[in-house]
Amino acid sequence: MSEMYFTDTNGDGVGDVGQADTNGNGVADSFQVDANFDGYAEILSQDVDENGLIDNIQIDTNLDGVVDTAGVDVNGDTVLDLVANPATGGQFVTPTAPAPGPNPGLGDPSIIGGGGHDPLIDLIPFATPGQVDQINDIFDSRNDAIENILDSDDDDD
Repeated sequence: MSEMYFTDTNGDGVGDVGQADTNGNGVADSFQVDANFDGYAEILSQDVDENGLIDNIQIDTNLDGVVDTAGVDVNGDTVLDLVANPATGGQFVTPTAPAPGPNPGLGDPSIIGGGGHDPLIDLIPFATPGQVDQINDIFDSRNDAIENILDSDDDDD
């Protein structure tokens, strides 16, 4: 497994968003996010087929080291096909609620780079209020990371 590389999205000197190339082929395929900036990655995700889209996600909302909510995109359409959390008894179920519209205050977080659908959106109908807050924090962290990357100019021009 390769080293996890972190980006400090809030400027506190601690990496909040990490990525790694676990199979060594040069493509990042494993990601983690410290959404509440406490030094512990609450969100883990993978791009198993390395197509730039998240295939599965795991969230530890109460910081006990055990995954509380998990989601899997089985068919690669960027929509979570299976979700498991305490409300489902820890069993993976097919989400039946329609995907929610844009989240107020976040613009439209369901559209990410390249226009893909963000699977985190599909977790919202099954999330506790605390989990929804963490998902919103993830969007904020991701947007901060993108802004920091765009603001940094390291091409010596």
